[in-house]
Amino acid sequence: MSVYVNTDKDEFIECLNSIFIQSLLPNEIIVIKDGVVRFDIYQVVSLYNDIAIVIIENEINLGLPKSLNKGLTFCNNDIVFRMDTDDICLEHRFKLQYEKLISNDRLIVIGTNVELIDNESQDIAADRKVPISDNEIRKLLPFKNPFNHPSVAFRKSFVIEVGGYSDLYLYEDWFLWYKLSQLNNVEFENLPQKLLKYRIRTFNDRKGFKIIKAEYKFYSRLLKKGYINKFKFVINILIKFIIRLLPSSIYKFFKRKFDNLG
Repeated sequence: MSVYVNTDKDEFIECLNSIFIQSLLPNEIIVIKDGVVRFDIYQVVSLYNDIAIVIIENEINLGLPKSLNKGLTFCNNDIVFRMDTDDICLEHRFKLQYEKLISNDRLIVIGTNVELIDNESQDIAADRKVPISDNEIRKLLPFKNPFNHPSVAFRKSFVIEVGGYSDLYLYEDWFLWYKLSQLNNVEFENLPQKLLKYRIRTFNDRKGFKIIKAEYKFYSRLLKKGYINKFKFVINILIKFIIRLLPSSIYKFFKRKFDNLG
């Protein structure tokens, strides 16, 4: 996980608490301190003694993709769980994902469904469904990110093999799934259970010209790499361009419909 200037101390503590009550505990936690943080991270982690917490410091903010790649080099295990510092694991998340990974050598990424929560950690009455099987995930991949990024566990060796996360604003994880999908004899999966509480600041965080620019860069990279054809490129750009410029109330309607695809 990565902490940075906007990380909230109380949410970070909630996150750590949820890890320490797992039915299957990790043997290490890697935290990247990405530049300035507005609280004493060392004081917080000193409260936890049962698991080794390794803090890696960036002198300046490098951003999430570079921080995650750096953190991976310090992970001693091949099976790595991702986590965002404002999210909360449910009790059996690690156990259920770990059991799936060790039962199938071809499985390299496994995510879960999530519960949506607000700034006060209260449930939001909305769903964000993900496809479950490898076939469903690959079919949806060109149109929708098939994983809730903070819910995934993956095999580090395969992520390193494809070059890790790419520096694509907001799309570093989705592009990683594409790169991994090009490998031979590998599988993806999502668990249908909701095993993570995923914090949503606003349902309008993915609209406007800034997002359109980032999305265009992402799909252009996919086209250049041959991961999608020109038809899928045009369809995605046109439809999403229009939706991201809609008034907020209408955008929310389409967003919730889209989140239910899976």
